[in-house]
Amino acid sequence: MAAIGGLIFTGVATYYAAVVSRQQLDQVKEDREQESREQASRITLWADPYGKEGGGLHIANRSPDAATGASVVVAGKRPPKPPSHEVAVYVIEGLTLPPCSELALKATDIKTTQREGHQYSLADEGMFVDSLLFTDASGQQWRRTRDQLEKMTPAVTVSAGGLGRTVDKVLPKFKVTALDGDCAYR
Repeated sequence: MAAIGGLIFTGVATYYAAVVSRQQLDQVKEDREQESREQASRITLWADPYGKEGGGLHIANRSPDAATGASVVVAGKRPPKPPSHEVAVYVIEGLTLPPCSELALKATDIKTTQREGHQYSLADEGMFVDSLLFTDASGQQWRRTRDQLEKMTPAVTVSAGGLGRTVDKVLPKFKVTALDGDCAYR
């Protein structure tokens, strides 16, 4: 009878040990996920449509690590000559986001060349920021939109030819500014 009691006790103890192990494993997974999002959550982008010279695009990296392979997808209304309500999609590729910095690009500096050979800037068209794709210091690729941050699995490549929509070449000139006192150091 004592052997049966000992067996039951061992079974219950094993069950509770398994439950505790499972909870610890879940906590470790949650901690790892939070760590992996730490750098990505500190990278933001926004458009300033009402700024000087037609506004612009801003990307801030408030982490102490650089982000590489960044691509920004912006949309603008087709130039008014001829009048059109068609939306054009533009990709700014191959950016590196230095640590603790803000990249600013005036809409007037985002030049596009139309099929007719005319050059326009997004200040002429109006600009809407769709998303930012980047790779963090650990090699994980992320997609940041205005209200969402998502891990890209599997990794994707955004290029001027790969969107399946009208894409024009973009010739950007970024101004990089250090973010004093606005960066999280480890």
